[in-house]
Amino acid sequence: MKFGKNLIKNKIPEFSSKYIDYKILKKEISTIFLKSKGSKDLTSFFSLFDSNLESVNTFFNLRKKEITRRIDLILKKYNLDLLIKNHQHLNIEIDEKEDLVSSLLSLKSELQKLLWYLEINNKGFMKILKKLDKKLNMSLKSNYMESKVMLLSSATTITVELFENICHWLSYINDTNSLKNITTNDTKNSIVSIPSVFSFTADPILIEKIEESIRKNDAENFQILIDKLRYKCLSNFFISLMRRSLLIKSFSCVEVILPCLSVFIEEEEIDDRNLIHKLIISIGRNKEKTSENICEDVIPFPSIDRTFYSTSIVNNLHVFGRNFSSSSNNSVSVDDIEPLEFLLSRLEPVYYKYLLGRDVYNRLPLHYAVGYGLVRNTQLILDYMIKWKQLNPETDNLNNSKWRDSEGYTPLHQAILIRNTEILNILQTMNKKVDKLSYGTKIIYEETLENLDNCSALALAVKFNYDEIVCQLLESGLDINHQDKDGKSALHIAVHLGNINSIKVLLNGTKFQKQDTELVENVYGWTPLFIAAVEGFSEIIELLVSANARIDKTDFSGWTALEHAVFRGHMNCINFLMTPEICEYIQKTTITHKIDEERQHKFFIDHENDIHLQETMKNDLSKSVENPLVTEIVTLNNSQHQYIKEKTIILITLGSTNRFKNIPPVEINRSFLTEVSTTQLDNALSLIVTAKNAQGTAVVDFSIYDRVETEPIVFTTTNYPEVQIFFDIVPSYGKTKDRLIGRAVALLSSVKTYLGKARESLNSELKVPIIEANTLSIIGSINFQLRVVTPFKHPNVTFEKSSTYWESLIKTRVIGHRGLGKNQASRKSLQLGENTLESFIAAANLGASYVEFDVQLTKDHVPVIYHDFLVSETGVDAPVHSLTLEQFLALSDPKQDKPFSSTRLDQSVSFVSTKLNALSMKRSKSQYFANLQEENQLYERIKHTRDYRVKGYKGNARGQSIQSHFMTLEDAFKKIPSHVGFNIECKYAMLYEAENEEMDSVAIELNQWVDTVLKFVFDYKKDRDIIFSSFHPEICLLLSLKQSSIPIMFLTDAGVTKMTDIRSSSLQEAIRFATRWNLLGIVSECSPLVLCPRLISVIKNSGLVCVTYGSENNVPEKVNLQMKAGLDAVIVDSVLEIRKGLTMQN
Repeated sequence: MKFGKNLIKNKIPEFSSKYIDYKILKKEISTIFLKSKGSKDLTSFFSLFDSNLESVNTFFNLRKKEITRRIDLILKKYNLDLLIKNHQHLNIEIDEKEDLVSSLLSLKSELQKLLWYLEINNKGFMKILKKLDKKLNMSLKSNYMESKVMLLSSATTITVELFENICHWLSYINDTNSLKNITTNDTKNSIVSIPSVFSFTADPILIEKIEESIRKNDAENFQILIDKLRYKCLSNFFISLMRRSLLIKSFSCVEVILPCLSVFIEEEEIDDRNLIHKLIISIGRNKEKTSENICEDVIPFPSIDRTFYSTSIVNNLHVFGRNFSSSSNNSVSVDDIEPLEFLLSRLEPVYYKYLLGRDVYNRLPLHYAVGYGLVRNTQLILDYMIKWKQLNPETDNLNNSKWRDSEGYTPLHQAILIRNTEILNILQTMNKKVDKLSYGTKIIYEETLENLDNCSALALAVKFNYDEIVCQLLESGLDINHQDKDGKSALHIAVHLGNINSIKVLLNGTKFQKQDTELVENVYGWTPLFIAAVEGFSEIIELLVSANARIDKTDFSGWTALEHAVFRGHMNCINFLMTPEICEYIQKTTITHKIDEERQHKFFIDHENDIHLQETMKNDLSKSVENPLVTEIVTLNNSQHQYIKEKTIILITLGSTNRFKNIPPVEINRSFLTEVSTTQLDNALSLIVTAKNAQGTAVVDFSIYDRVETEPIVFTTTNYPEVQIFFDIVPSYGKTKDRLIGRAVALLSSVKTYLGKARESLNSELKVPIIEANTLSIIGSINFQLRVVTPFKHPNVTFEKSSTYWESLIKTRVIGHRGLGKNQASRKSLQLGENTLESFIAAANLGASYVEFDVQLTKDHVPVIYHDFLVSETGVDAPVHSLTLEQFLALSDPKQDKPFSSTRLDQSVSFVSTKLNALSMKRSKSQYFANLQEENQLYERIKHTRDYRVKGYKGNARGQSIQSHFMTLEDAFKKIPSHVGFNIECKYAMLYEAENEEMDSVAIELNQWVDTVLKFVFDYKKDRDIIFSSFHPEICLLLSLKQSSIPIMFLTDAGVTKMTDIRSSSLQEAIRFATRWNLLGIVSECSPLVLCPRLISVIKNSGLVCVTYGSENNVPEKVNLQMKAGLDAVIVDSVLEIRKGLTMQN
């Protein structure tokens, strides 16, 4: 999970201002990194970090203190622990029981939110310390987490104990026998059951007579009965009778009991709610009971991922609790105002204060009327508040702090949460406040500075994408450009969440106010356009640009929105963000890249950079320093390949690296989660991964629905077939954390389907079932990808650093693409065949330092040089790995009845100059073709192949190029002069490439493939400069882990084409991958860097070499632009032209 990106989605809205300032801390790390030269002053960072930690801790303690106080009140009043211990029933009236359950559920919700708050902040502190270590090459995370951050974890333990107690009490109250006792005993069908404070002294016969008189609305008899109880001072009981009488409309009884009440709030009331609060809540509950959309189905906070919890936390986030018991047949109808209206009409002035009474949540009766969607009752309360001069429609504003509850919500917020436009309109039309500056009589709601810490009403509506409510709020005059304490406006939030409907409403504005699209947030100086560019929302970018958002604006770091989009691979957005002025600005501000002395010779494997691999592996293994495996990993700097040589590495990536599939790491059946929530727990779930027969047992503890895509879990073993991987599902918090809920097991010897010797499926996604611990039923599944890296052994593998590669990075190198350039149908002159000996020698003679070519394996595991995955020369689409070497080489021999001879290659070398002079001749004069009829027959066959249908030509084919024989890798080493360096692109199909090429998804096993290529290279390398490169991330990973003598470059399209693997999707992901696995650098498609050359410095400052390829590299001016920005090398087709251009430039 990208923590910073998802933080806004995982915040509890009412706590939103109390979280870790992750972006500010992240920015501080970047500032320190840029300023650091030798010593690193972390004073400012840790001052800010400690301040954040203290803020989170203080907020947590305040919330917990209040929750604990209320729990103590419940225990004092009902003594639940003693009742449970003695197996006694809770014999209280139904209304009181509903109130108790509602209070407990509310407390449970509060604790759930608090635990989730701690979980997110703990994760934030951990992530930011990990980023600090990685960025500044330090090891501070473990010590700081243990000494300071883990204090929050201990607080979590205490909170979980409270949470578990509440769950236990609710389970007791919900016990079948207890309920049966209440509903089948003396209280059956009763209006009033014996209250807890009266249960041991009341005469049951008297209570039954009271109930009967209330049912019959018999005021006379009721008066007599009540008089018998006056001396007992049972105010709590009288308040309960009053509420019951009102609910069944026994208004004559209400008239009798009202004079008996001196107060409207019960003694030791847990939630501090008065009679009016409780009456409205009862009406609201009855409304929900008769409604199809009961309270459990209301999701007031849909932005929070419901799947994090076994029963979603958001089910309990609703402020008014849940239904508990069935309603009486005599209950009021939906939104009946008669009970409340009768009560308010009979109140003396001394009781008026209760209409403004605040409960434990600092909520008014108005909050509850709105929250339950009681339209008529809401209007009634407002009318009486105005009548009693508690609310002045000319001056009061229902959107300011006066009306906010403890969560920061006003009645206006409550109306938004339940998406009730009718109530919202009532609240807005009540207010007649006039803005005297500009709007005349137009209603205006101002968000004042005192409310900056709270979620604004407009921001709340935007977050849930309630576009009709956003429109209604704007029409009422709510400030469209209000910014919170972080500088974020409603438009910032809407863009970040991709809520297009709300964005359209905001951009349209109103007659009286318009959206300012240039508002900047405080951390990065981003306008909404920057956020859209970062997220890749092309439709939103188009909307913003159409609304005249400035695309030439820069953020605090000097980046444009265009550069943010390009860096993250969102090439679909550039047409909206690119203008000649922007491109000119970027090019003018591109300065010549200056390389630090310590990076002058970075073109070798520098073991000091192995700290990234070392630290990540240490984090994944989560073991103490005393563990012998960690000691071995610590020495990985100097003896990495002794370690690799001896052991097999197992890499497990949870979920999928396919960014379009959105496969979660863990899938749990919702039916099981519902069952487990009611019988066992109501908790966040975690996944723990361990291994048997593998060293370095890794424990990964995170919420089961985190999206882990690129960071694998690392195990090592010397006995791979016996390794078993265990995936355990456990509760995240409390004593039950050690209790196993379910387990999935992967036996590595058989988890993959056997497809034959040295063969494997290109689909590396695996799924294993989770078995429930008690019933052994299947409750879900684990999704993961498995990669095994076996050791490679060769006598010529060395571990010493090499300083012979690219002695100076200032002079840009030219690499011949497939030799002298790839073959193209559009070329006007005849070309030398790509990936041929003649092409390689010609490129070297014309000044190429390296030649780049593609290596694949034949069926008999011989490395050959060929670009396309499919061999089409005979008219059949055959994958290279399906042909033997003999079959493959025969395809390029004009006389297929003759055996292939290496002398043919020797003879062809002497003809190179002759053939170059013949390029401009007519095809009929070419000495290379035996006869025109044979050529036409060949193309008749090729026309039916996929490559020809898609591209219209075939590389190194007679008729379109000077065709030469196919080559093996061995031929290249033997025939090409040793001073010419090789850029060996390892060509291995990924699953989506195989699907696009209409190939079978079976290939040579990856370790076998890599080992074969490495063996040939180390057999013939000698003193030749070699670079490996590949588009396949796992090829790069295996090459890096198996040897250190030869550097590896990661090839990426940088977003120019849509790649399914997230690691190949952008420059940003390519940098992450290359630094994670200690690669030398990246080879990027050149168009993003031609468009935004300043991004080259971003790559270089990450300690990586930067090389580009692509058609635009055949234009000298564009190559010079990249070179000016610090490019290390270019892979080109027009070797001579580019070489001349660079020479003239130098």
